[in-house]
Amino acid sequence: LNYKLTEKVEEQTLTIQSSYDLEMKAHRELKKLTDTKDQFITLAQHNLRVPISNISNNLKDILTGRYGHINSEARNAIEDTIRSSDNLKHIADDFKDITKMKLGSQILNISAVDTHRLINEVINDLKLDIKNMSIALSYPTDKNDWSEIRGDYGKIKDVFIVIIENAIKYNIPNGNINISTNKKPMGLEIEILNTGVGMTNEERENVLSKSFYRSKRVQEINPTGMGIGLYISKSIIESHHGNINITSQGQNKGAKVTVYLPYDFLNNLDI
Repeated sequence: LNYKLTEKVEEQTLTIQSSYDLEMKAHRELKKLTDTKDQFITLAQHNLRVPISNISNNLKDILTGRYGHINSEARNAIEDTIRSSDNLKHIADDFKDITKMKLGSQILNISAVDTHRLINEVINDLKLDIKNMSIALSYPTDKNDWSEIRGDYGKIKDVFIVIIENAIKYNIPNGNINISTNKKPMGLEIEILNTGVGMTNEERENVLSKSFYRSKRVQEINPTGMGIGLYISKSIIESHHGNINITSQGQNKGAKVTVYLPYDFLNNLDI
């Protein structure tokens, strides 16, 4: 009986080991495919973004009159082409964001972040979109209303690009965006209030908790985009031990995004 039991255990051990080896082989193959996919997406994003940016920049140069007088019809056509190329650039950026969804592999490049400088850069990057929608944007221009924090400058800037760009895209023509700051004992709170299309409770809950989520109403307003910007923004802010929240009174009643970032989250870590 002991011999038969031992023999049975050995057989089952060999079966388990064989299954484990097959699973590990499949895991390695899957990781190779995933890495290859990420490399392809990154390469495609770069190869798309560079020529699209060149097209947009050259068209903007033409608009300045650098190469001669532009009549009103040609100006309208060029501005429309710039908007289309900018939409393509946003789609290319969405490809890059897809690779960021492997958040466990993301490493923060921590440095001093001048939030006043950062918000000025964001607004400057989006000035053409603001102009095209005739948005009245206000924000504290006094540097004392802002604070220096420690974090990843590039990733935090990406977050505010997403938030303010959404506040523009889903606003009404001649609408308003009001940015305000509130210095708290342990961190800086930044509010971005817009007069746009607003959100239902369901949309508000889904937009921060689901990747690739876009409501039908949002898709009708702006067909481009993949619905991952705010989802990734939430992950970036939470990786800095901050938080992001969206409130809205409902459809067509605007929305408010509140971002809280600690001054130095590393000091609060138990290491």
